[in-house]
Amino acid sequence: MAACTLIWQAHGKDFRLDYTPAANAAPMQWVVTGAAVQTLPFNDPEFQVPPTLADLDEDGWPDLWRYLGTGNVNSSFEIFHFNPDRRAFVSLGELGGVDIFRDQDGMIVASARESCCAWGVARYRLTGDRLVPQFGLRIESGETDADPVGCAVFSIDQDPLGRPAEPLSIAEIPVLTRQHCTP
Repeated sequence: MAACTLIWQAHGKDFRLDYTPAANAAPMQWVVTGAAVQTLPFNDPEFQVPPTLADLDEDGWPDLWRYLGTGNVNSSFEIFHFNPDRRAFVSLGELGGVDIFRDQDGMIVASARESCCAWGVARYRLTGDRLVPQFGLRIESGETDADPVGCAVFSIDQDPLGRPAEPLSIAEIPVLTRQHCTP
């Protein structure tokens, strides 16, 4: 794969991301220039997909998405949030699913297919440079419209960087179930 360059504007500043693929297993470098220069080294000779830019939290600054792979229909990304105060990309960890987006409540949502008839939805709040787990949903449907549909709320036990997360209280589960599992 050849080198590529991504150029974008945010908040009146020009940014440039130069991507150079690994050669002979040497670390890859993403050099971001603009208000600051940052090199993000990755030592992954199998990695062949250039990074992409998408504004995950809709703050007007592009975030860097490093593609990690796809299993069945779910894709995984390491997401680097651009922190304008630090003028640097900061890893939020790995998120995966069919779709990763910010919802109307400001939560970051990762929606993944678990089987032919089940979905998992994980919800996070972006606090500073950390995705703090809020809760997850497991939604099941039958193979036909006449089959029953199930929905359950669950705790997410760690954040995308593998740090322990605070579990849901017993009192929160029925409230969240009524809010998110009632048609």
